[in-house]
Amino acid sequence: MSLLSIVAMKMNEEQANNLILSTIEQLRAKGLTTGRIAEKFGDFLDGWDTPGYLYDPDETLLARIADYNKWLETQEGEDPGKLMEEIACLAFRCLKGWDSMKSFQSYAPQHDLVVSGSSAKWDMLIEYLHLPQRGRTILVEAKNVVDPVSDSQFSRLCAIIHAKYRETAHLGVFFTRNGASGFPTGQNAENTGVRQRSLRDARATQVIFHALSGKFVVVLEDEDLQQLVGKGTLPKILEAKIRDVEDASGLSLEFDEDGTETDLPSHLSQYLS
Repeated sequence: MSLLSIVAMKMNEEQANNLILSTIEQLRAKGLTTGRIAEKFGDFLDGWDTPGYLYDPDETLLARIADYNKWLETQEGEDPGKLMEEIACLAFRCLKGWDSMKSFQSYAPQHDLVVSGSSAKWDMLIEYLHLPQRGRTILVEAKNVVDPVSDSQFSRLCAIIHAKYRETAHLGVFFTRNGASGFPTGQNAENTGVRQRSLRDARATQVIFHALSGKFVVVLEDEDLQQLVGKGTLPKILEAKIRDVEDASGLSLEFDEDGTETDLPSHLSQYLS
């Protein structure tokens, strides 16, 4: 990082404004018009690769993703749960700006992650993901199982975010192989060629939770994990999935048979007859 970048990261908003104004004055003194200066700034901002700046996978993550792909073929040589936990931990470790990564054991033997930051780089990530600045904490849960994340498992993470991290967390992330119940194949409608017309199971819970709380819980599945080897990919994936939740908020909800009204069973109806 250049000396200018280091200085800029430590500036407050007023200092940054003064620097920009001073630079504009110097450029105008050299004969550049206001329009030309604005064009220059626009070109610079358009070319700024925020995701690439914030996420750069290291060799350890690349090696563990290679191990994951080998394990997918053989189903041998790894503890699948720990492998997914390591990939989740390493991926978030490759994000710039975090200053705290803790684990809480939700139930044996699973370890979930609580990742937070207070630096300007972390602020940049939070802004890029359209999250409020007070929501500096991200909860991460890893599940390396055959079945998609169930509605009850999805609801549980929503409940933890709501109850334990009401003010500080606005994003939860599942790392899993096969998505979540009710999600379209590949999770994103553009990947399937078919747009969902109604929502059910964990997908419905995802949208309802966002509507009630303004918070997001998203799911990274196998095809997303494969992309984590590329620079800038994790922020891009998270941002796309957050937008996907917002887009899905207007779709109708569809409830499965567990939510259908039926007559009371006899051991209960006897009290009402």
